[in-house]
Amino acid sequence: MCVVMVRNRGRFGSVAGVALGVLGFGSVLVGVVSAPAFAATGSWSTPVNLSAAGANAQDPQVIVDAAGNVIAVWYRGDGSNDVVQTSSSRDGGVTWSTAEDLSPAGVIAQNPQVSVDSAGNAIAVWKGWNAGIDVVQSRSSTDGGVTWSTPAADIYSAGGTAFNPQISVAADSTAYAVWYRWNGSNDIVQSAWSTDGGLTWSTPENLSTAGGTAVGPQISVDAAGTAVAVWRRNNGSNFIVQSRSSSDGGVTWSTPTEDLSADVSDAYGPQISAYGAGSAIAVWEGDGGTIQSAWSGDGGVTWSTPEDLSAAEGYAEDPQVSVTAAGHTIAIWRRDDDFSNHVQSAWSNDGGVTWSIPVDLSASGGGAGSPQISVDAAGNVFAIWQRSDGGDRIVQSAWSSDGGVTWSTPVDLSAPGGDAVDPQITVDAAGNVFAIWRRYDGSNNIVQVSSLTLPSLADTGTTSGTATTALGVGAGLLAAGAVALVVVRRRLAHK
Repeated sequence: MCVVMVRNRGRFGSVAGVALGVLGFGSVLVGVVSAPAFAATGSWSTPVNLSAAGANAQDPQVIVDAAGNVIAVWYRGDGSNDVVQTSSSRDGGVTWSTAEDLSPAGVIAQNPQVSVDSAGNAIAVWKGWNAGIDVVQSRSSTDGGVTWSTPAADIYSAGGTAFNPQISVAADSTAYAVWYRWNGSNDIVQSAWSTDGGLTWSTPENLSTAGGTAVGPQISVDAAGTAVAVWRRNNGSNFIVQSRSSSDGGVTWSTPTEDLSADVSDAYGPQISAYGAGSAIAVWEGDGGTIQSAWSGDGGVTWSTPEDLSAAEGYAEDPQVSVTAAGHTIAIWRRDDDFSNHVQSAWSNDGGVTWSIPVDLSASGGGAGSPQISVDAAGNVFAIWQRSDGGDRIVQSAWSSDGGVTWSTPVDLSAPGGDAVDPQITVDAAGNVFAIWRRYDGSNNIVQVSSLTLPSLADTGTTSGTATTALGVGAGLLAAGAVALVVVRRRLAHK
């Protein structure tokens, strides 16, 4: 028997009739779900140090290409300057190359990011400072990070402080970089594109409109090559989320959208995931600590009315979002419930039109934060975060084989003793998972990495608990005889 509860959330309209039509039920009840418990045939590997001892290393990032080559980047002090470094693995994270410098000698370089295309070409970007000029630079690799192009290419070098470079590479190898810079009056979001693997870049173009500070850009490219960028901009009263998109390789961009977020309150930390052919979903933290989301079905030209994902009680922040190849969307964030911080997640089966109720991923007690998420080709979801164990912060992870409906018990990735923070996670097409973070070794922060090879997320039994689902899954649950708790949230229309 399938037992369903549908909640009407006021301005989103009543959906009880829709839910019952899908399920073929004549009554609305509440029940408990019998949810699968998960186990992995493998386990996370012992952490490996990537950065050398003797100086602080920070801001680690990790990416894996279609061939399974893993590339890590970070920045580290060399006694004179901060330098961007890299290491790579060609055997699934078993062994790693000796760290090498990516940024030029004598230049302060920080905040690296890295992305790969479907052919395995990798491009790293970072913010550099040289002789009083802030620059955005890049280098590229065509062999899984073994060798890198030289010299570093300048993406932006016109003067004026540049911050927060981000990179996304399309399937056709067109690369898009975004950042924000000070123009003498305000911070503005800019973009450039490359069609030769990051060796040369187009002239930077302003994405945000003049007359208001715009910061925190993010960019994502869908399977059809449409790039969608988001950022937050001051409209004279509040910071609101805005967006532009390009479907011709960055040559032209759409007119900046009207506000994705409400224009009567501040919005923070927008994130974007573009997928399919013209679909995109954005998440951000609304004023007062509520995670919100909007979706687009036309490549970021127009957007839906914002939807609240997190509960009204408590303060939620640091949202992230990812979408499977099948269009299943998973959002994750940190939430303060006045007793401790939890990592929570919600999911959508219809591109963000409806969302499940949030579920806790991290255990109660101890502060959890800095969540990140990644999905593999089969739709398995892998989450990572940092959490206090009562003394130090440790890195933990959990996974889901049903698109975030149910989750495994969290496991510790970092060793006890010494703070481990700033985790990142990525997964390749075969389901091999790689996690990276920085950890204090008693003297300095060092970059560490661990891998989970070919996890088996098979059902090993059942546990009693609460699960969430959306309309599109209702019929399947009914046929399976499962018991589900369904909560539907619906937007009325695009704005």
